[in-house]
Amino acid sequence: MIIGVDMGGTNTRIGLVDAEMHLAGPCRVVPSRSLAKAPDTMAAFWQLLEDTLDHAGVNTEAIRRISVGVPASVCGDLRTIFCAPNLMDASGKLVFENYPFAEELERLCGIPALVNK
Repeated sequence: MIIGVDMGGTNTRIGLVDAEMHLAGPCRVVPSRSLAKAPDTMAAFWQLLEDTLDHAGVNTEAIRRISVGVPASVCGDLRTIFCAPNLMDASGKLVFENYPFAEELERLCGIPALVNK
């Protein structure tokens, strides 16, 4: 199973995709600003993914990969966000600027991840 995430400038949508590439249940939608303004954005992001898995009754061991689409310029390595101009913290600072997003997510959850536009 794969976790697919569409992190937009307004909302973040999360869905689980099965081996046949079918959406496994409804998508979850939360405001992106709730993640960007969290004291630790990546911890809040992973907590949201964990909550989504719990709600769906899916164990993290069943997840093979996390794919995250972002409203940003993404480096060719598909791991680093170059600049996400619509995602700012409470002080107005960009949350993801030259940020190793996939590396940080993998550090938190141990699941291979990639990031794309």
